[in-house]
Formats: sequence, structure tokens, C-alpha cells
Amino acid sequence: MCGVGGVAVSRQNGFSLVELMVALVLGLIVSAAAIQLFTTNQKTFVLQQTASQLQQDSQQIMRFLVRDLRKTGLVWDSVTPTQDMGVLFDDWSAEITASDEGADNDVLTVAYNGTTDCAGNDAGGWVEVASTYYVDDGSLYCKGSIDTDVVVELVPGVESFQVLYGIDTVADGELAASRYVDADSVPADTPVVSVKVGLLLKRENNVLPVSDGNRKFHVLGEAYDEPEDRAMRKAISMTVRLRNFDWNAI
Repeated sequence: MCGVGGVAVSRQNGFSLVELMVALVLGLIVSAAAIQLFTTNQKTFVLQQTASQLQQDSQQIMRFLVRDLRKTGLVWDSVTPTQDMGVLFDDWSAEITASDEGADNDVLTVAYNGTTDCAGNDAGGWVEVASTYYVDDGSLYCKGSIDTDVVVELVPGVESFQVLYGIDTVADGELAASRYVDADSVPADTPVVSVKVGLLLKRENNVLPVSDGNRKFHVLGEAYDEPEDRAMRKAISMTVRLRNFDWNAI
């Protein structure tokens, strides 16, 4: 095309308004899809991370409890006996109280001959040791008799801690739990041969969806209604067979 004076003029064609609007809409669709994908991946990551934390909490609890329960009742020849060893249903001291069925959470206290207690306190030699496990302000703690000023938080987010005791009521020389009862129902001079422990663990995260509150958890016969909150819960239980007790009572 020629302009004035024979000068060539190029004609430039731009986008029309319709084309711009179509491009804008397509861009918004792609952006929305990307945001949705990112949000979904983030929620999946949070769910996996929270589930992993609950699994780690479960393993932490089992590691401590199984270790102490397997030592429960152990007697060493070099230790002069002053108290009974085993699952304790009487207070060891003012700081180490007996196993007990609490209103919401139980208390588990065990005694054995050893060099350390559940809190990691070292006695420097073989002594009589007691370790107690209890829930305070939503966390599971352990406290040992070697240094009762040292209290260790094992895991947070414990909503229920229940304990049942397998008792052998038939003196037939066969090691077997006749039934499982709570701490207040263990008869005197009846050997405890195994212990069941159940917990309800919780991990909160604001990214999690709000639960509908319709789920019900059961922990060793105790029911717990899930509230409407942003938390993931896991009920765990285990049974540990004790290794050390008075065989004359079996």
C-alpha cells in the first residue's frame, strides 16, 4: 500500500476485542486448573504428613511401654528387696502413684530392678525402679523413681489412655490370662500376666477439612465421640505378655 508521496505504509492488524476476551477466559481456566491441582496436592501432602506423625507417635509409645512392661517384675540378685516388683496397685511414693482407673484416663505404674527408669535417669547401678505413665493436659508423660523431678513428654495429642490387666485366676501351672479387668478390679495376690494398652491419638492441622462429628472411636471398651474439628485421629491398642512374676502363684 502506498501512502502520500509514494511512501509505503505497512498495515498492522491487532487482536480484536472478542479474541482478547477469549484469550483471557482461557487463561483464567488454565490458572484455575493449576490452582486446583496445587490445592489438591497440598491437601494430600498434609493428610500424608499428619498420618505419618500419628504413626510415629504410635511407635514412640509402643517402644517405651513395651520396653518397660517386658522388664516389669524383674529381680536382680544384687538388689536388696524393699518393695514388691511388678505392676503396682499401691503407691510407690508420694510422687510415683499406683496404677489406677481414672475418670477419663488411666495410670500405669510398673516396678523392676534396673539401672535406668522410663525418663532415662541413670542410677549408676542396679536398684529398685518404678516408672509411671499418665496423661496430663492432653499429653502422655512418664516419670521415674530415680529422679522424680524429671518428667518426659512422650507424645502430645492423647485423648484417651486406657489399661486393662490380664489376670490368671486358675492356679494350674499354665500361664494364661483368665480375663482382663481394670486396675480397681484386680484381686489381691492375683498375678497379672499380661497388660492391654489402648490410646486415642490426635493431630491437628488447619488445612484438614472439618470433620462431621459422626465418627465414634472405641478404646478398650471406652467410647469417644469425635468432635467437629480439623484433626486426624487414630486408635491403637497392644497386648504385652509379662515375663517376670511369681510362678508359685500361676
